[in-house]
Amino acid sequence: MDTQEEHFEINETDNLIDNIEMVSHFLGSSIKYKWKWSAIALHQALYGALISVLQGTDPRQTVIDRQRDTGKAVMLHVYRVPIGVIASSFGKNEETIREWITNPYLISLDEALRRVKRIEHLPPLINARPLETSTEEDDAIRRLTKEFRNEFEHFSPKAWVVFTSGMPTIFSNILRVIRFLEFESNCVTMSTEQEQHLKAAIEKMEHHLKQ
Repeated sequence: MDTQEEHFEINETDNLIDNIEMVSHFLGSSIKYKWKWSAIALHQALYGALISVLQGTDPRQTVIDRQRDTGKAVMLHVYRVPIGVIASSFGKNEETIREWITNPYLISLDEALRRVKRIEHLPPLINARPLETSTEEDDAIRRLTKEFRNEFEHFSPKAWVVFTSGMPTIFSNILRVIRFLEFESNCVTMSTEQEQHLKAAIEKMEHHLKQ
């Protein structure tokens, strides 16, 4: 009898697709807090799209937060410094350093957004295109991140009335940014199947936003 453990595989593109599909799932549901969960999933999708543009061929060197000790440890490892030497330099044990290297902190969403707007931070591709955003799109990203997602994820004791009438416009603006990053920046590589899947997920989300 085959007792192989059940599992699933995922990469950055599949994760992005899943997040977009989750936005659609919640928007199409009748649950009371669907906009809360949709905002959290959309934030994850935007963050993932930004990172996918910047990661290049070695994300350890392009999207790791080098200001943190975890990022510094990763870079030392990239430059082939022995684990024991890295551990000694940070006053940590080798197990901790291996954990840092395996699960380092990414650059923040704000930093990733800043970088995708500057050609010098994009992968060295001839046809790479930096992101250009309108004032309305910048405001949509700010509101999604600061006003909604951060408040939902780090909820402090309070009574909060969330007006949702403006949510479809915010979501549509951010979806435009995601579409550019994935399909027009010329910095993202995905399979034909993934491209078709992502386009279908975006179309489904757009359909729900028009309802």
